Parts: sequence; structure tokens; C-alpha cells
Amino acid sequence: MTDPVIQNPTWYADIRYFFSEIDIKHMRSFGLELGTYEGVKTNASNIYAQVSAKHMPPGDPWSDNKIKSFLNWMINNYPMGTAPTTNLLAATNTAPATRIRKEVRELSDAEVTNLIKAFKGILGKDTSDPNSYFVQAGYHWFPGPNLYCQHHVNNYNPWHRAYLHSFENALRSVPGCENVTLPYWDFGNTSEFPDLFTKEPFASYTLPEAVSANYQKGYATSRFAVSHILEGFKNQVQPQTLFALKQKTWELFNGFNAQGYYGIIGGHDDGHVTTGPTMADQGVAAFDPIFWFFHANWDRLWWKWQQEMQATTLETFISTVTDASNLAFFQVPALEVLPPFEQKTTEVIDLAANLDTDYQHPASETLTTEKALRFFGSLPATNAISIDVDNTSVRVKGINRLKIPGSFIVRLQKNGEDIAWKGFFQPAEPETCTNCSANALINMDFRLPISKVEGGKLGIVIEPMDKEMTGDRISLKAVGDPTIHARLLVTDE
Repeated sequence: MTDPVIQNPTWYADIRYFFSEIDIKHMRSFGLELGTYEGVKTNASNIYAQVSAKHMPPGDPWSDNKIKSFLNWMINNYPMGTAPTTNLLAATNTAPATRIRKEVRELSDAEVTNLIKAFKGILGKDTSDPNSYFVQAGYHWFPGPNLYCQHHVNNYNPWHRAYLHSFENALRSVPGCENVTLPYWDFGNTSEFPDLFTKEPFASYTLPEAVSANYQKGYATSRFAVSHILEGFKNQVQPQTLFALKQKTWELFNGFNAQGYYGIIGGHDDGHVTTGPTMADQGVAAFDPIFWFFHANWDRLWWKWQQEMQATTLETFISTVTDASNLAFFQVPALEVLPPFEQKTTEVIDLAANLDTDYQHPASETLTTEKALRFFGSLPATNAISIDVDNTSVRVKGINRLKIPGSFIVRLQKNGEDIAWKGFFQPAEPETCTNCSANALINMDFRLPISKVEGGKLGIVIEPMDKEMTGDRISLKAVGDPTIHARLLVTDE
């Protein structure tokens, strides 16, 4: 039988495939969301009533076995589960992409030579040329006149994906480099620092003209010591990256403010502030050549997660979104634009099909298939829950980041000694940024074993990256008197 009853169906492995794109789009117009876990779970009783009466879908009702499988999902308390190991989307996949991005340390000598030629080519272009390094790097913030800040929002991943595509096209504009691709830096491998980054033209960049009052012609990008960079990526970036890749939902993967920026966005911010003074300043970060390899890996990690979750098309991607406001964002065309680039948010979700780009994962790396349990601060009393003492959440809530000039670090202390830290990446004048102003109050989440936080007094210190204006510390009163919350996390899985 090709349509057997599924005794223990889950959302990701089974239920989300019960609804076609036509079903989803049609019912969405009537206010019934069939494309998301929360939407189907909330309306499960109504859906069951309609399909069991053979009213849905019109003209093509579900089989009795499919109806029974859906009922089993309801009886089993709507398990989320994980994506199947077999790619159910393979039949809809397009031809393989032609742009294949590799890990920077796995490039052949010929590929390195071509990459150097491409970089030198765009570095040598006039600063008015749209394919010049100066213009491409300037899209990230300075020199303007349009200031694009796509951080700590839904568009963070899509915008930077389009940005990398634009930069790669610029590299391809150099004669003889028409097939060059932008490599990525697998910073999960902290055994060594890529030697290529210490050589020209990747070691630094000198501004050919002023981009702001603080960054004049002749400013040269700078980084911290290699040992400092590798330590920061090992202790800060890696744990959040691994956490993100194991998550089942867009919100937990991305790490929005409700999660205290713990996930991809949190790891991204920590990576910026641990790399160096230039990378820590949003205004000029993209002028450091390492920026491009750094961000190519974040894009790879997003694509990797999409592949594992079988969320490589718009509708399958939406099936991983749980928050109503985030869902609305991906459904409203007016919010899709990614200025100054041609693509829209919905168009870059399918990297291979729409941007003709794919990644060759490192030879030593395998795709993550095990997904972590979802932990919450609280759950309905009707649920059977378990507690994980290895994941205590210490959350600093209500930091008014508009009062802090530039990127900063929040240090969690016990009895006056640092036990953890997290960085936050932002422009020097965040109050001038629309996105920053719309998300002025932020939370910072620290995940620690209970043994690390118990038996002492907890406190925080906020340290600006640029200490010339404010000194070594930011007054807590000046940023709205943030509060500290500590709680054990629970799960019902």
C-alpha cells in the first residue's frame, strides 16, 4: 500500500507534507495557516473535522489512512520531530548549481591565484565603479549616502546572502576571473588560522578616500592577534554555531531577541568583536578583507541548516517559522526587498535554484542530522516536562542599545569575576539606524551549567569596543537599568 497509516507521525517528517502549496496559499487567504507548525497545531481540530468529512481539499479529499495518520499526530500531542533523512524534495530540485564555493584552505594553487587576481582587480577599480572594492564594502554602512543595516532582524541572513552574491559578481567582472567563486572560512576549525589571510591582498585594506569623520583617507584595517581570534571563535562562536545547527525552528536557529540573541546572530556578533577593531565597527567592518570569507561561512551554515531541515524553498522554509510576526514578514511582498540589491528575500531562500550557488562542505565535516530538544522557560502544566541543569539561562533583559556608541560586550560576572561574555555588533550611532531604533531594547542570553552560576553573586559589566568616548564601562543606569533573570530550562520532548 502506498498510503499506509503512520502510527507516530511528526510535523517535520510527515505532517507538513500533507498540505500542497496550492492548499497552503488558498487557505492562507482565508486566514487559515497550513504552512506552519503552530498554524496547523492551533487549527488541528478544525482541519481534522474538514478532512474527515472529505471537505478538504476540494475535489481531492484525503484518504482514510492519511486522515488516521493526522489523528495519530493529534493524539500523540503534536510532536515536532525532525526532518527525514531521505530528501523528499529531491524530485523538485533543479539542475546542480555552477557556482560552487569551497573552504579557503581547500583551494587549489590555481584557484588561489585566480582569487588573488580577482581581488586585486576590484581593488584597482576607481572608487566610483560599482564593481570596485570600495563601493562593494561601502554597502555595509559607510560611506553612504544610504546606510544599510540588516542585523538582528529577519532579513539578516537573506540580505547578506544577496550581498555576497553582489560581491562575487564584482570579482567576476575582472577579465579572466569570470568563473571565480568566493571561498568561505570554516571557523569551526580553529586548529589553525588560514595563512592566506596574512598575505596581500587579504591581510588589510587602506581607504583610498575618507568614508566618515573618523575614518579618513589612509586608514588601514586592523585585527587582533591570531591567538586572540582563534580563542574567541573556539570559546564563543563555536558553541552558538553548534547550538543553532541543532535547532528545529527558524527563531531558535537565527537567535532573535526573544532568545537573547543566542544562535547564529549571537555567534555572528561575537565573531565580529573578537576578530579586531575594524571588524567590530559596523561602519567599516566590510573593508577588512576577512569579512567576506567570514560571512560566506555564515551563509553556508544557513544553507546547511536549510538542507538538513528540507527548508530550501519558500513554503518549506516557512514550515520552520513559529512566530506570527516572523511569518508575516516572509509573506508580505513589501518587506521582501533587499536594497541595494536586485533580489528579494523570497528569491534568495533557494540559494541553488535562484542564485546558481552551492557550497562544497569541508572534507572533514559531515552534515548535522541530530536535532536538539527545544527548551523553554515555561510550558503548560498539562505537558510532562523535564529539566536540564546543564542549560541554565541567565538572561540580561532591557539593555537600551541606542545609548551605547558602537559595538559592545556584556560580561556576566560571579563575585566580580567574569564567567561568560557576549558581544553585540552595531553602528557607532545606532539611533540613526531605522532597524536599530525599532529594536532598541535587547536581551542577552547566557547558557551555562547550573554549577557555574550557583553559590555566588551575579552581576554584569557592559564594555564598549570603542573606549575613547565612554571609558571602560557603560553605566547600567544610562542604558535603562537592565535586569538579570536566571531560570532552569524545561522541555516536553
